[in-house]
Order: sequence, then structure tokens, then C-alpha cells
Amino acid sequence: MKKLFLIITIFIVSTVFSSVVFSQDEDSWEQYMNDYDSNQIQNPVTQKEFDEAYNYMKSKQKKKKDKSDKTQQEAENIIKYNFLSTGSPLVRIPYNLCFGDKKINAGFYSLMLNFDKNNYFVSLYQTEQNSLELQVFPVAHSNGKSYGLVKKYSNDLALFEFQNQQYKFQTYLPFCK
Repeated sequence: MKKLFLIITIFIVSTVFSSVVFSQDEDSWEQYMNDYDSNQIQNPVTQKEFDEAYNYMKSKQKKKKDKSDKTQQEAENIIKYNFLSTGSPLVRIPYNLCFGDKKINAGFYSLMLNFDKNNYFVSLYQTEQNSLELQVFPVAHSNGKSYGLVKKYSNDLALFEFQNQQYKFQTYLPFCK
């Protein structure tokens, strides 16, 4: 039984080996190299051709830039009041909140701090005419960055936080039902 197994194994190994040796003759490495050499571009790009292509692409980019500048100028003419140019921070309020009998709808608001004696107020602006004032309370000194933040504090309350260059202010607002 061992002899039969040995003979079959030798026969299989020799058959596989001979087929590998004969298959290498069909596609040799030299054939691939010859195909590569024959398909290569014989003439390299000259400096003049490179400069022409570069200038063409540069002129296309200028045309795109000019077109986008015109549309941007038209958009700026439409906008009457740009809150971002005032340097006031922008806040996203993700929830509908209530403040007394007034409702603060979810959206983006520009913030501005006002104060009267010992009371501090943050004005929320969505447009020139649409504003709302919230009373806020100073809680700490600032690190110099201005920002506005609204996050969920509990199931019933949201934390409204505003920071200017000097102080950090907070107030809690209930969710509208």
C-alpha cells in the first residue's frame, strides 16, 4: 500500500512540474518587456508644450474665479444685513425653547451682549427686525474666545451659554411643549 501511494505521489508531482515548465514557454518575460517598450511614448514633452498646457489650465481657472466673484457680488447685494461682519458669534439652537410667553424656534441666531446696571442680556437676531433678549448670568471669567452654545441640560431644560472676551454667561431655558 505504501509503494502504491509513493508511486501515485511521484506521478502527480512529475505531471504538475512538467506542466509548469511547459507553460512558462508560452508567455515569457521578454515578451512583456518588448510590448512595454513598443507601447512607450517615444517623444518626451518639451518645455514649450508644458508651458502651453500650464497657461491654458491657468486661464480656465481665472475664468471660473471671475464667474464666482460675480455671483458672490450679486449675493452680497441681495443681503441687506450681514451679522457675521459685525463679529458677533453665531449659535445654533437645535430645540424649540420657551422664554416667558415667547417662543424661540430652532435655528441659527447671531448673538449680541447688552447690559443695564447689574443685569446682562443677550440679544438673539435672525434678521434685522426679529430679535429677542434673554437675561443671562455671569458665571466665570473668559479665556478670550467668543462663542454661543445651547445643549440639553435635563429632560425639561436646555443650557444656554454665551462667552465674550471677558466673561462667560449662562441661563437655563425650558423646552416648549
